[in-house]
Amino acid sequence: MPRLVRFLGLHCLLGAAFGVVAAAAVIMSNVAGLKDLLETSNEPALALGMLYFMFALTFASLSMGAAVMLLPDKDDEQDGPPP
Repeated sequence: MPRLVRFLGLHCLLGAAFGVVAAAAVIMSNVAGLKDLLETSNEPALALGMLYFMFALTFASLSMGAAVMLLPDKDDEQDGPPP
C-alpha cells in the first residue's frame, strides 16, 4: 500500500475515533438535553447512529485535512534561505 494512503488512513481512523469519543462526551454531559431526548425517543438507535456517524465523519475529515495541510513542502526540505 502506498505510503500516503497509509498516512491518510491512519489519520482517518484517529479522527473517527476522536469523533466517537466526542459524541459520547456530548451525550454523557447531556448538552441541550440531548440525553433526555434520546431516552424518551421511540427510535434512539437511529438518532445515536446518525450522531456517531456524523461526528466520526466530521472529525475524520478534519484530521485528514489538517494532516495534508501540515505535510512539509519540497521547498521546506532545502537548507538555507530561499533564492
